[in-house]
Amino acid sequence: MEAPEISESTPLLRSPSISLPCIRPVIDCLLVQSNTTPTADHILAQFPSHRDFSPSYRTAFILITLLQIGSDARKQLARDDSLNLWDTWDHHVDAELIAEHCASHILEVWSIFLRVPRNNADLDALLWTVFPLGEDRCTGVCLANLLCQNFGEGLLIHPLILSTVSRTWKIKSLGTPRILHLMNLLMLFMYLITLVHYVMYPLKTASSGDRSFGPQGAYVVIYSLATILDEPATCLPFFFVFLCFVVSWAPVPGETLYTLTLLAILLNIFQLHLPYPSSPIHLLPPRDILPLSTFLLDGFTTISLPVILFFAPLLIISSYLLSSALADVFPTINLKPAPMEARAMFLSFSGFALLLTISSLAFAILSSGQLAQGNSGPADRWDRYSLRVGLESRRIFIRTVAKYSSPSYFPVPFNLLSLVLVRIPQILVLLFRRSEWTTSFKKLETALWSVLVLPLSCILGGFWLWGYV
Repeated sequence: MEAPEISESTPLLRSPSISLPCIRPVIDCLLVQSNTTPTADHILAQFPSHRDFSPSYRTAFILITLLQIGSDARKQLARDDSLNLWDTWDHHVDAELIAEHCASHILEVWSIFLRVPRNNADLDALLWTVFPLGEDRCTGVCLANLLCQNFGEGLLIHPLILSTVSRTWKIKSLGTPRILHLMNLLMLFMYLITLVHYVMYPLKTASSGDRSFGPQGAYVVIYSLATILDEPATCLPFFFVFLCFVVSWAPVPGETLYTLTLLAILLNIFQLHLPYPSSPIHLLPPRDILPLSTFLLDGFTTISLPVILFFAPLLIISSYLLSSALADVFPTINLKPAPMEARAMFLSFSGFALLLTISSLAFAILSSGQLAQGNSGPADRWDRYSLRVGLESRRIFIRTVAKYSSPSYFPVPFNLLSLVLVRIPQILVLLFRRSEWTTSFKKLETALWSVLVLPLSCILGGFWLWGYV
């Protein structure tokens, strides 16, 4: 089977084929047969029809299997679930050996694949072909998914991997990753504008006791819930907003839930600068912006945040004493029409943003000076801050492209309809062991995507002339 080249009509991440082997049963069988790391020949022996497929499919199968085994071994190193210290140490030694052998086998298989000139179709098939993960074939995994894990660094830094991912990101057609990301971003901005307008100009009926969502509140609640289900890693501010609106049925100034809503807005604004899949920083060249964003986030979480938490008790006590001592010094500020809570929170936000900018700049300058002493010029711009930051930036970029490349991806808040009409019924069908209905649900999902997402994708695709501006 030859690898089809990706074109404007080809789905980027194809559904698992019925003729492809399942990864997890293959790994279990290999580990039972031998205690050592399996070689490429041992892995291909679990793929009886591999000769009917192109080298890209065979190589992808071998690399996915080795990456999954190595990733499992790396996770085993982080566990300490035994009371016997000798058993714990012995398991860690075995896991470390398995991880090292998998890493060496991966580079060996990759070098063999590169001995023959490959075209774009071969690289696309290698990176994006989805193999079923379990015997139920409901979930799948491709090589790009596993490269996002904390393993396979030698393969991750190869230029061909990032070039293939960048090519996928830059494909000019409808429903491509960049178009879906832009659609997601527009929905996010609509949500933020709606939420900010609500807190700046609360409903008068809500203040008088007549609580109701209204169109603004309904959109805020629906979008918050959809984002919680779509991106659990970044759902904290959306969870705050969802909780505030559901509990109070429209928070008003003077309530704790209103202040919590203001805090959620500030967290949302800060998240726009973080390297998450829905962030607007992906509109810029990834090689330039992702290492910087990852570098600052890593510096804040590993250096600035521990220092802030260390001095937090002192800051709280000193702030309380200062506010008590100067309670009668400052005159009352009368700014209309925004409520007092909004003015105070946004004033605090401005001061914290200034402090965060100065501290981030100072951290970047100091760290850049240290890096410059040890590395006068990195070979790749991804690694200009450090190899660790460069690896994480690459993983973030691949993870973003893979997310928006999945079949029938529904941007927020359309994913709620997909969940209610497709995902939940599909789970119920599998629980009742009626797997013959799975194909019908896939057709329903495709039809739903064509009705909800494709029209907006066509509109944005007409205006989104990427590469010409």
